[in-house]
Amino acid sequence: MSYTSFQDCMQNSMWFKQLIHDPQVYLAPHIPEQKLQGAASYLPVSVVLSDVLMLIDDTVFGSAKAGLCLTERGIYTKESFEDSNMFLFEYIKTINVSGGFFGYGLDVNGNRIMRFTQINKETAHHLNLGLRELLNTRQARSQSQQKQQSQSTSLSPAMTGVIDVMVFFALYRTSVCQPESRQYLAEQFQRFPQPAKQYLEQQLLSGICKPWTKIWQSVISWGTNMPYTAKAELMVQAFHLMAMNAYPLEEMMNFLYQLGDALGLTRQQIDELLREVFTSDNQQNNDHPEPESHSGMSIQHACQLLEIDQQQLSLDRVQHAYRKKMAEFHPDKYQQLPPSVRQLIEQQAMQLNQARDYLKDYLGVC
Repeated sequence: MSYTSFQDCMQNSMWFKQLIHDPQVYLAPHIPEQKLQGAASYLPVSVVLSDVLMLIDDTVFGSAKAGLCLTERGIYTKESFEDSNMFLFEYIKTINVSGGFFGYGLDVNGNRIMRFTQINKETAHHLNLGLRELLNTRQARSQSQQKQQSQSTSLSPAMTGVIDVMVFFALYRTSVCQPESRQYLAEQFQRFPQPAKQYLEQQLLSGICKPWTKIWQSVISWGTNMPYTAKAELMVQAFHLMAMNAYPLEEMMNFLYQLGDALGLTRQQIDELLREVFTSDNQQNNDHPEPESHSGMSIQHACQLLEIDQQQLSLDRVQHAYRKKMAEFHPDKYQQLPPSVRQLIEQQAMQLNQARDYLKDYLGVC
């Protein structure tokens, strides 16, 4: 059976299910924070701790400063009094855990890279079979991607590039395309030829998007020759995908400016497009069936602005949601942006203030 991600494979693997019985082994999302902090001492700075899928603490006193961490990208090891090692899965051909006189060793591509001292024979056996299963999953996924690339050669660079942009914004913050994003993409690609639809679906199923720098450079090569209407449409589509996936506003703005620059749009054109999409988005948010208050606010609208469940309203939830949203939308963070965009952000902050005040009044809080 093939899996789209290591986490999916590990959750369904009988070998990893056995590993959780060993007190030295921790699987995401149940890895203690103090263990991750200990492992951070040997992990490269490029590894985000939340990306660690498995941690093996091979220390006597539980500091986790020696052992093994596994992510989608590779295996990171540290043996006591030895240098740390990093092995990316794209370069791993064989992997094996075997017994020895002083413990159990981890071999990658035929070379011993780690000697475990704190795991037992049963754990070593399950770890061996589990890692091999992951490697097989990675190799099968790589073969599938190569097949996808060969199929995509029938598409123009612009068509492939547009799909890569869309897939990036649908998957960048999560390895699984959310239902709302999938529905939106299906609607946008209704008029496209079948090979384009197939390439889009294959990319979404892989759960992996191309690096943004690579996509951005690709857009420069074909984007400047696109008609203005096609450029504007791609900008709007990128905005909606980021909004659906709850991108922080600052990150969203950075991506939109970079995409606009790569498409050869002037800053004035980018600002005008941003003004249009923000205005359109605000108009949609203001379209509510229930009566509004004299200030133009309603319970449903206020809850949507602060992203609160209307059925679970409380002062604490309102205050917490308000602080969280204001940290994202506060206008002081955007003083370097053009005046037209800054004005829209300030309007967003004002709406958050109105939503908080309206809900406080509704809850009877002075």
